Amino acid sequence: MLLHNNKELFEQIILQISDNTGIRPDIVEKDYFVTILLKDLTVALPHLVFKGGTSLSKCYKAINRFSEDIDISLEENCSSQSQRQKVKESIIKSCESLKLEILNLAQTKSKRDFNRYIIDYPSNFSQHSIKKYLFIESSFFLKSFPTEIREATSILYDFLFTNGFFKIIEDYELNPYKIRVLSMERTFIDKVFALCDYYISGRIQEHSRHLYDIYKLYPLIEKGNFLVSLISDTRRVRQGKSFCPSAEQGQDINDLLSKILSEKTYKSDYELITKDLLFESVSYDKTVETLLEIIKSEIFC
Repeated sequence: MLLHNNKELFEQIILQISDNTGIRPDIVEKDYFVTILLKDLTVALPHLVFKGGTSLSKCYKAINRFSEDIDISLEENCSSQSQRQKVKESIIKSCESLKLEILNLAQTKSKRDFNRYIIDYPSNFSQHSIKKYLFIESSFFLKSFPTEIREATSILYDFLFTNGFFKIIEDYELNPYKIRVLSMERTFIDKVFALCDYYISGRIQEHSRHLYDIYKLYPLIEKGNFLVSLISDTRRVRQGKSFCPSAEQGQDINDLLSKILSEKTYKSDYELITKDLLFESVSYDKTVETLLEIIKSEIFC
């Protein structure tokens, strides 16, 4: 039996977590549904790669913010048309199994490089500054490398385990599960490029979260020849993609980061949106100090 099917206990635990941690009930609830949906997909898709901000919080415990989208891809050399079709079929089956409704299924096409599935889920708490639905984003236009196997957990599991509620964990299938995840180094690199891409395109809204993630990741990643080589490889796979303008020849990442700093491009969005999703207090000014460190390091030169 899954925990949300015991509505009374589910709500009771969520409220207890919120009281003890300060994390809003709507966030704990949505994080739970993200976790069980992703778990179902890992069983059906052995070549699945989990990536993006949600992987940083669920698998690496590298960030202290709520990340709600499920970003998935496939391992290198495993993104044939039949594999892409299987991704769509697995998403449909997982949602059916969990009694979740895909609201835009007719608009998704397995032949596309990118699909965004909008999924309704049963929410019992008022939502503040988080999206009303679950989102699964499947993308195949960028090769996902390097990857590693990590364990994924929910906010709910972390609280129950820390406080010794092992029987609830076992009874309601809340244990961690293994999943293939894009490396922290590659995610860091993608986020630096993305910050510059959105600056070039002028699409700033809701993208200041990359500032926070970069701030958290930079002290954790290995610096040196491996990182420089991976930056070069990542730039190469991003080149030629219309949504990755900062990777093109002639674009200077350090120059773009300097402009982002001097123009305070993401400050308003960070203070209005991203700060509300953090489980810790980190100012905009603190995050942009990391951009200065990156510029001085010259790793993107």
